[in-house]
Amino acid sequence: MASTPEATANVPSLTESTELTVPLPAQTQFDGNPKARAAYLEFYAMGYRLAATDSEYTSLGCMCGSEGDAERYEATVSGFFAGKEAGSAAFANKRRQNQAPSTATSGTPIATPPFRQR
Repeated sequence: MASTPEATANVPSLTESTELTVPLPAQTQFDGNPKARAAYLEFYAMGYRLAATDSEYTSLGCMCGSEGDAERYEATVSGFFAGKEAGSAAFANKRRQNQAPSTATSGTPIATPPFRQR
């Protein structure tokens, strides 16, 4: 279920020195548990950022803070993969837009005056 972004997270990109703005979902399935929601959003941003690298690497890294808390563990895993999916879709769309010919350069060619022989 897609939702409108509530906030953004400035996450350093792995491929650039500039920051990557990550649109965070307004609602999650963990809204009733603040710790799980925070974990979901943290790992969502991580997955989104990883999508910018076009990497197939999908490790969640250390989820040590989730030990013994099944809901928080689920939040980290689902947040990471939801973020990676959203990031992949956003970057694929951006690539398509950058590769599409612009309407200013396509279409009817510019009329040129007829060639005159002397």
